[in-house]
Amino acid sequence: QGKGQGRELTVTEELAEQAKRLWSAVKRKEILLPTLFLFLFRATPSSDSAFFFFLTNDIKLSPEFLGRVRLGTSAGSLVGVWLYNTFLKEGPI
Repeated sequence: QGKGQGRELTVTEELAEQAKRLWSAVKRKEILLPTLFLFLFRATPSSDSAFFFFLTNDIKLSPEFLGRVRLGTSAGSLVGVWLYNTFLKEGPI
């Protein structure tokens, strides 16, 4: 039922209503500012590919080794999250 009018909304009307609701949620300061920060942070260029080229061509590290280093870093991050949630979450800051 569409806004108490006693009729079903068409697909277009329903999409417009959902878009209004979505925009009203997104334009809230606590949603918009972190979203903009993440977008701008990820949209800016990084030196990852140049650094990878430097490590593989100049320092002669293999891509496989660098992949293993990244795997170890990710595993360490997961262990850190687990340790925090298990032992440190309830402690005083």
